[in-house]
Amino acid sequence: MTGLFGAGGPVLGLPDRFDEPEPAGEPAAGPQPPVEGTTSVNHRGTIAVTSTATGQPVDVRIDPRELRYGGGELAAAILDLCRTSTQEAKARRRDELAAAGVRPDILDQLGLPARDEVSVDQAMRDATRPGPSTWMRPV
Repeated sequence: MTGLFGAGGPVLGLPDRFDEPEPAGEPAAGPQPPVEGTTSVNHRGTIAVTSTATGQPVDVRIDPRELRYGGGELAAAILDLCRTSTQEAKARRRDELAAAGVRPDILDQLGLPARDEVSVDQAMRDATRPGPSTWMRPV
């Protein structure tokens, strides 16, 4: 897997865990439809989270370089990316339903944000985001 993070070392992910065969004796569920979600990537391009419009993360990819910052910071980054990708997936779902003819008041009741709301929210988060962690002092 070299796509998102380049050729530098292994990439940790979750997809193999979900591809296990069903135990014998249980009926096969048949082919599952693909999970629709959106992917958010951090500013350094070292963490990617794909989640659905319901907030369920379906894929997490972590470059090994991120492990040096510690578990707390890594967990916070994953949660932030999960929130971001969930909001984007909700906005995409709203666009799909609006194109299918669902009225705007119904979309508001469903709690699906408009695309511009997501953009403003992301801009505010980017503006208040602290700088990268470093051991170096400013000169």
